[in-house]
Amino acid sequence: MKKKELLIVIVSLVVVVVGYLGVQMFNSSDDAFPNHTISVNVHAGAGGGTDVWVRKMCSILEQDLGQSLNVSNVTGGSGGECVNLVSESASDGYTWLGFSESLATHVANGIHTHTTSEFDYYIIGGCPGVLCVAADSPYTTYDEFIEAAKENPGELKVSNSGRGKLWHLKTYIAAGLGEVPLEYVPYGGSGDSIIACLNGEVTAVAASIGEINDYVKAGQLRPLVALETDSYVVGEYTVPSACDYFEVANDYYPLAQVLGIAVKTDTPQEVKDVIEAAFNTAMASDDMKEFAEEQFGDLYGYTGAEAKEYMVSLESKMSSLLVDLGLNQVDIEEFGIEYIG
Repeated sequence: MKKKELLIVIVSLVVVVVGYLGVQMFNSSDDAFPNHTISVNVHAGAGGGTDVWVRKMCSILEQDLGQSLNVSNVTGGSGGECVNLVSESASDGYTWLGFSESLATHVANGIHTHTTSEFDYYIIGGCPGVLCVAADSPYTTYDEFIEAAKENPGELKVSNSGRGKLWHLKTYIAAGLGEVPLEYVPYGGSGDSIIACLNGEVTAVAASIGEINDYVKAGQLRPLVALETDSYVVGEYTVPSACDYFEVANDYYPLAQVLGIAVKTDTPQEVKDVIEAAFNTAMASDDMKEFAEEQFGDLYGYTGAEAKEYMVSLESKMSSLLVDLGLNQVDIEEFGIEYIG
């Protein structure tokens, strides 16, 4: 082959290779998801279970996705502003919702009008709940707490992460569906409700074991009763089940905490597939498993249709409970939420 012909072949090959690489660079930098920072909006306050679990998951996801995940707490309107923000954002996968099971009560509570059917979910897990008092409280057992509440109706205040949300409902159940006359005081998240108990603003706090564990270890909180069907060992305490005190609790427990991230349902499937793959990798990591163990939590790992069905079912269950307790603010069936009698 003559030198001139060889030169033409070489130049042609270079042009083809450069062109190919250019296309690939364009696709990877401009088209492929994700190519810039993802906004993760948590509807609960900083320091609570939702915030801590979502931030942990996002810190692991960043490694796989190769982009920053900017986590913000948007708590206005009992979390309604957060859900509205995500719902009104572009369906491009760059605006996520960090949620808890409280999302399943939002419509029934009149917080916003977006049902669980409007999102697709990546469910991480959850923790069992307990009722705690400050370490210097005069109440050392749940029996003593119940007796004091009955002798002083409405004087014992219990903080929770929000009216009509999980820890409110679970405490109401643990109190025999109102047999124990307590005053329920809602806060903007479990972090704030725990601080309220430590500061003496309330008598007790209902939260997850993961959220209160460090305070128990530090000698600041004392758990009295588990808001579950089973008893638990928390630090030096063996915490009995509320079902040991009120048989009716068996009709409502288990009522699980659910923590995770979500995107709008009409997000492109190829984008949701990328998120799901990264999520599955994160769920299988030792980092996530160790974190869940430290939090006394269970890992669920639900995605796709399974996660969607779980959340829609949970919305019906929790909304129906609110109706039964007379706590709902709207007619849930008008929003297509099934009432389970």
